[in-house]
Amino acid sequence: MTGDDESLQVEQVIERLIARYPSVSAGDIEYTVRIIHKRFDNGRIRDFVPLLVEKAARRDLENHPRAATGVTTPDATVLGETGGRGLSPLPAPMLD
Repeated sequence: MTGDDESLQVEQVIERLIARYPSVSAGDIEYTVRIIHKRFDNGRIRDFVPLLVEKAARRDLENHPRAATGVTTPDATVLGETGGRGLSPLPAPMLD
């Protein structure tokens, strides 16, 4: 698999996940996929990287606070720099 093929497949993963998780922002999904994809930078065998990225991203997005309800609560979390392993809190929403 060439780098271009892999990049195209990762873009398709992002599109599929955006369709699958409409209540999660496209930016959160893209960020999640890119962080996970970066974990595979040093891998020598690239053929299954897009599949592994999609599987890991789905696992992380299933735990996303907006995946089920689309509502953010004060204790909601987003994926952190560690690709979903360490979660960082969102700021509490502003209530009028």
